[in-house]
Amino acid sequence: MFWQGGFKVCPGCHHVWVTCDEMLYDPTVSLLGYQIHFLDFNRGLFYFNHNQSDCKSTFTIPVKDLEDIYDGPHYKINKMADDDCPLYCLRRTEMRNCKQPCEGQFVREIIEIINKIHQDVLQSVQTEVG
Repeated sequence: MFWQGGFKVCPGCHHVWVTCDEMLYDPTVSLLGYQIHFLDFNRGLFYFNHNQSDCKSTFTIPVKDLEDIYDGPHYKINKMADDDCPLYCLRRTEMRNCKQPCEGQFVREIIEIINKIHQDVLQSVQTEVG
C-alpha cells in the first residue's frame, strides 16, 4: 500500500521509504519472516526490522506490494497437504526456498530475492567502510 509520503513509513521513527527499491536496498532494513494467509498468498505479510540505531521497529508489508520483484511462474495448486511439502510457509521465520510447484512457491522466491538484495547491500557497505 502506498501512502502520501511514499512506499512505506516506519511505525517507530516515521522514516519514509519513497519507493520499494529504496526500502529493499536500505542496509538498516532486514527481513524477519513471512506470515501466510491461507486463502490468498498475496495477502500474506512480510515482517521487516528497521535496524536504525534509534529505532529498532518491526513493520509488515503485504506480499502483493512486493510481488513485482518476482517475474517467475505462479502455480495454482496448493501442495501443503502433500507428503513432500516441507511446510516452510507455516514457519514464520523460515527463509529457505521451496522448489515445490505450489501456489505459495512465488513467496519463497520473493524471500530469496529480498535476502540476496540484503546480502549484496551489506557486502557493498562493508566494502565501502573497509
